[in-house]
This record gives sequence, C-alpha cells and structure tokens, in this order.
Amino acid sequence: MSESLGALETERVSLLDQLQRLSDFRSGSITGTGGRCGNPGCHCHREGDPGHAPHLRFTCKRDGVSVTESFASPAAQQKAEREIAEFRRYQELSRAFVAVNEKICRLRPVEDTGARCIAQSAFAVAIEIGGAQPLIRTLAGIETPPRQDEVPGAVACEQDDLVVPPAIGDNVEPRLS
Repeated sequence: MSESLGALETERVSLLDQLQRLSDFRSGSITGTGGRCGNPGCHCHREGDPGHAPHLRFTCKRDGVSVTESFASPAAQQKAEREIAEFRRYQELSRAFVAVNEKICRLRPVEDTGARCIAQSAFAVAIEIGGAQPLIRTLAGIETPPRQDEVPGAVACEQDDLVVPPAIGDNVEPRLS
C-alpha cells in the first residue's frame, strides 16, 4: 500500500517535532576496563583470581582520536548513559526523517515547485548558518526561508519570491560584499 503525499508530509512534521524536543545528547559509549592492576602484591595477581571489577568509562571520538574519560561519580555515569541513549534516539529519528523525505521526493510531482523551493531554502539556511535548528524551524513553518540576496548563488523561485540555492556542483561565482 503506497502512502499519500499528505500523510508523508504529516509524518515529516511529526519527526521534526520529535527532533526538536530531544534533550542533551552526545555520541560515544560506556565501556568497562578491569582485570589486573600494576601492583604485583595485589590479590588480582593470584592464580584463579578474576581480577578487579570493571571500571566503567565514557569513550568517544574527538577530532578523529579516541578519548576515554573516567566518571567522577555514579551520577556522572547515569548522566552519560542518558545522553548516549538520547543520541541513539536522534540517530533513529534522523534515519526516519531521511527515509520519509526520500518517499516525498519520489511522490511529489515535478510541477509542484513551491515545496521544493521551501525545502531547498531551508537547507540553504542550515548550511549558511551552520546548524539544523534553522532548517527545523523553517520546515516546521516557525520561520520564513531566506530571500534571494541572503543566499550566495541562489536564484528566485516563481512562487512567493522564495529562494532556490545552487545545486551541488554548480559553478557559483563568489559574492563579494
């Protein structure tokens, strides 16, 4: 059963709303390190001793380098667990958002340029400003898309004087201010 364009657009708005309501999140994982310590007289070096219990640590990548941090308290560990769980939720919502948009792109008729202009303008805002909030706010109808003079290399749409940013690979002359 194929979904209607209207139902997909409603689903997209719902996903945007869920994305906007996410709390603090960060990528990474919590791993345990344990085993034997460096003290040769410690019980962990005795034969048959399982060693020390795991010490949980937060591990993530920063600038391409793995970084591991110890937790100062159990509360800090619980906070990190919540943030990582929220990041996983973000990943799920992001994948669903892309999937819904791909379906919309396949279903939307070629003649319907207004929605295309809005979506492309929103992506231009996100690129120009450097974040997802403007994109979410524009697609959700909270903010208006930029005008042509606000996006380098953009051309005006025929509907409502909206802006279409240049396509990837277009040769765009840099705008000198």
